[in-house]
Amino acid sequence: MMTKIYLAVKVYVTFHLLYELWGFLFRRKMYGLWDKLYRWARVIRIILQRWDKKLEAARLERRKRHEMRETA
Repeated sequence: MMTKIYLAVKVYVTFHLLYELWGFLFRRKMYGLWDKLYRWARVIRIILQRWDKKLEAARLERRKRHEMRETA
């Protein structure tokens, strides 16, 4: 009997905490924060794409030099 009560209380507390967290994350005050985070995520994605292109170009250049050395 005590186990069932204990489990019921744990389930209730878990759902209540999740409900409060949901309300905190998605209330109107947080929308400004979400917009800022989304903007930063886009900026970081663009920076990482540019960095990846530079690394890929460097890899291709090393590969060309390596092939030239092997053929010579």
